[in-house]
Amino acid sequence: AQSWADRFLVGAAAMGSMWGILGTVLFPVDSIPHQFLVIFVIGGMAMSAAVVLAPVKRVFYAFVLPALLPLIVVLGMQGAALHILMGMLAVVFTVVILALAGAIKEDVLASIRIKFENADLIARLSVSNRQVQQSNEQLREKVESQERIQEALRQASHKFGALINSSPLGIVVRDADGLIEKWNPA
Repeated sequence: AQSWADRFLVGAAAMGSMWGILGTVLFPVDSIPHQFLVIFVIGGMAMSAAVVLAPVKRVFYAFVLPALLPLIVVLGMQGAALHILMGMLAVVFTVVILALAGAIKEDVLASIRIKFENADLIARLSVSNRQVQQSNEQLREKVESQERIQEALRQASHKFGALINSSPLGIVVRDADGLIEKWNPA
């Protein structure tokens, strides 16, 4: 993995250098609108790199600094007040984008942390849900068992009552408190 990370770093540095070199070599000295086009294209690439490469800070720096620093130097070398002002704005842009990359990195890391926390929470909720389903199933089985027992008792009581009512003999029942109940044949 480290060798691939190193290759990615070298590739990002090479791409940043290519953007910086192309921006200086192709810088149209005599056309202000085309100069703005070159500045905005390279600035846009640097801003895109802030979004894509910011989580790996060394790769981000390896791309952005070689892309922007040659452009800043070329703007300063032009000598006109407008070019010096654009060069100063490019320096401010570079500082802002470097600061922004740190905030983007923290946001990406926080998002990744939240993703793993949510995955863990979902796993725990799934386990809890299965436990609740098992508990509900056990409770349902107990309720069904109690209903069967109550129905059996009701039927036995009904049969016992029918037996007592059809008996030709008198029946005396004494409960735990000593109360006596008598049934006489009809």
